[in-house]
Amino acid sequence: LSSMPASVDGLTLTSGDRFLAKDQTLSAENGIYVFNGTGAAATRATDANTTAKLQGAAVFVDQGATSHDFQFAQTGDNVVVGTDPIVWVITSANAFTGHDMISLVGGQISVDLATNAGLISTNPGSAAGQPSA
Repeated sequence: LSSMPASVDGLTLTSGDRFLAKDQTLSAENGIYVFNGTGAAATRATDANTTAKLQGAAVFVDQGATSHDFQFAQTGDNVVVGTDPIVWVITSANAFTGHDMISLVGGQISVDLATNAGLISTNPGSAAGQPSA
């Protein structure tokens, strides 16, 4: 962050662009930053540069090779910016994929009970997919 490369997450930045640094070696450096040019130091965004402003922050990343279309939330309570670890976790449903009998559509997780007779729904309003006795 003290001498920025020209790109972050595969995206070429221009001066004034904002980006989320979420995986720094020193997690106290994580945060929302403004790019000030190649080789220049990035600066913390003014709307996320204090404990009060960062508390409960959530960020939607709309560009980049790896983090695009993911939402991240800052999880710490009363973190001292620049001193305490700042942890960002994925909170968007599109960060997860279904496997085997589980499907994800939008924000809804579904389990296909018809393909596994060992699973039984306890929701009486959900007869679809329940194995027969």
